[in-house]
Amino acid sequence: MTPCGSPASSAWGAASAHSIIGELTAWRSGEGAGLHRLRVALERRAGRESLDLVIKAKPRDEDAMDIAVALARTCDAELGRQVAAHRTRIGLAASHLREPAIYELDDSRLTRHMPRCYGTWRSDSSGGRGMVLESLDGLELMGLRGRSARLDARPHPVP
Repeated sequence: MTPCGSPASSAWGAASAHSIIGELTAWRSGEGAGLHRLRVALERRAGRESLDLVIKAKPRDEDAMDIAVALARTCDAELGRQVAAHRTRIGLAASHLREPAIYELDDSRLTRHMPRCYGTWRSDSSGGRGMVLESLDGLELMGLRGRSARLDARPHPVP
């Protein structure tokens, strides 16, 4: 992947609070899978500016499915058996290939509704893949039933 600015950068915010399977997969594999926030300083003609990015590193699908099965078994033996029996049907099979491929599409019908993608990568040695995306922190979103909500990186308690 080609960098999209100067090398001046710093981590900011917290890691993912939204994917327990992603976090456990990263922990188990020792790989950097998950969401990572980065603030990059860019030198422009008009001066220096910062760009907040989200690095989304996808674990191999087999690793994610293994974690899903282990997590299900921790909750309930029967649930674990069912998830193991149907592991390729729970939405994780080929997800490490599918999501970056979607971000690589050049179709404005999709891309106008997605975070801006600054680049994708593939690692043949680890099987990992990922994307460098614009941060959506602070955007106002339209929720269900017409209610608006703020999007930010902080975890929120479940009511």
